[in-house]
Amino acid sequence: MIRPAGLGVKSVHYVVRRNGASHVVSAKAQAEVNRRAVVDARPRERYRGDDEPVDARPGHIPGALNVPCREHLDETGRFLSPQVIRDTFLELGIVDGGDVISYCGSGVTACHNLLALEVAGLGLGRLYPGSWSQYSATILPASTGPSPR
Repeated sequence: MIRPAGLGVKSVHYVVRRNGASHVVSAKAQAEVNRRAVVDARPRERYRGDDEPVDARPGHIPGALNVPCREHLDETGRFLSPQVIRDTFLELGIVDGGDVISYCGSGVTACHNLLALEVAGLGLGRLYPGSWSQYSATILPASTGPSPR
């Protein structure tokens, strides 16, 4: 049970589930774009390659869809309704979280998209923890611009 102290928020019951190794993928496995939806949680500017303040090179993994994690939140920082989040993923052809590999810059905000998939009732996706920081340091191809390819 989580009990926020003095915030005027009611207690919530949250069950912690252990994620097995099958929910974490390697750099090579994330490239299975033909069988999986690779989702980039970074802001649109970084996905397009307009701005890369941190990593070895700009852009995104070829074939990756851009679903900026902050777009799942309202102006107070809370998740939008499950249906709105679900519609965002459905518009991109994502109907099952099990088909999703999520990445970002370093693996942190990618987890936000994985949580958003569950909030939307689409199930548990997989994390590429090395994310763009690891991928961009390799000789693997990268894409720039607004489209996945």
